[in-house]
Amino acid sequence: MNEHPSRAEISALLQDGLASDRRSAILFHLLRPCAECLAQAPLQIRALLKFEGEPTNGAQEDADLDSAIDRALRVARRHEKHLQRQRQEAKRAGEILDQGGMEAAENFPTDLGDLAAMEALLARSWAVRHENPNLMSQLAFLAVKRAERLDARTYGIEQVYDFKCRAEAELGNAYRVIDQLSAARATLGHARHLFELGTGNELLDVRLLSLEASLDADLRDFNAACMRLTRAYQIYLRLGDRHLAGRTLVKKGLFTSDSGRDKEALDILKKSLTLIDHQKDPSLVFAANLNVLLILVDLGDFDAAKMQLFLLRPFQPYSGGRINELRLRCLEARIDAGLEKFSRAEEVFREVRDGFLGLNRAYDSALASLDLAAALLSQKKARETTEVVTAAHKVFTSLGIQREAMMTLSLLRTACQAHMATPEMIEEIARFLRRLQIDPNARYEGQALKR
Repeated sequence: MNEHPSRAEISALLQDGLASDRRSAILFHLLRPCAECLAQAPLQIRALLKFEGEPTNGAQEDADLDSAIDRALRVARRHEKHLQRQRQEAKRAGEILDQGGMEAAENFPTDLGDLAAMEALLARSWAVRHENPNLMSQLAFLAVKRAERLDARTYGIEQVYDFKCRAEAELGNAYRVIDQLSAARATLGHARHLFELGTGNELLDVRLLSLEASLDADLRDFNAACMRLTRAYQIYLRLGDRHLAGRTLVKKGLFTSDSGRDKEALDILKKSLTLIDHQKDPSLVFAANLNVLLILVDLGDFDAAKMQLFLLRPFQPYSGGRINELRLRCLEARIDAGLEKFSRAEEVFREVRDGFLGLNRAYDSALASLDLAAALLSQKKARETTEVVTAAHKVFTSLGIQREAMMTLSLLRTACQAHMATPEMIEEIARFLRRLQIDPNARYEGQALKR
């Protein structure tokens, strides 16, 4: 055959999904060898379709080829059947974990395969990442222990390294989630070492890159995070997965914004929206659009923000919960304030403040109070402004925020009491406190309090 087989046809070699003559033609094509097609083949085919020695000519060459094909297919199918059994066992193990939790994880049936146990533990670890981060890390740790028991004779040494890499990577991410950043860095570093010993699977590489980037961002190294995500983005494009490439750009856009490069982040997020499959993941579309909106508001481009708000509306049902709904409402109110619709902004800021308070998010509630104070002062409501700022000051004090931020808030409260505060002063301090949520080491660089 002269043309390259499709990736689907190559994968179908393991499932008897091809006519015998087509199967033989594809295998002959791979064994030429065709490096391009082998790169797309499943790991077990790449591992098995290897000739040792030099082929002879004529009939002997054909016989050797037929023998190699039959041998490779037998082993590959046996391997695939084993993996299918492990997937089925992983489902059973997952049901056990759902019912019994951590106790069940430590007492799996003795006949459960190590790969099945590892898969089930990792799946459960990921599922509980929001509700129980500590359990997430415990389950991932047990998955690593199971990965260490995998037999290289069954899977091949390189694939065992892949499995170990995956488990270590998820454990490293779990350590990051529970703020054990030193342990996260060490564990993800070990995962990267294991990856280098493995098959070089690109999908595993991009998963590891994404987790490494998240750790970089938590360590405030946004440049390193963005470099890793750029590599992941390029891999996804090369693999032809535009949606995951777009998802990666969303994350890169967030980290670029966090580093203070808002205009660059805006371009990245807008590009991501041209790649994301809107029907496949509307919640991701909402997130990308929400962050575009946030940047436009922060940049003070309220006309563009109003248009962006219109584009976001169809995806509001996919906001992901009450917190994001309140964040969107806060941005709506900030747009109204920016367009000098202060009365409407005041009403929404009160709603947002009370909403965050009801969710026990005191910091966000106090931030909304400062936004409310700026809207009130813009309407010459000085007494109410002082009351709101004083109440916000008490909340921030109870939260124990950094010393410079408390000094700034104390100066603002004094300025309000002396009738010397301005809406611009309050807005500037609110921006600084928002920045603190991203970077705890941020410094106040505003000018309002220096005048």
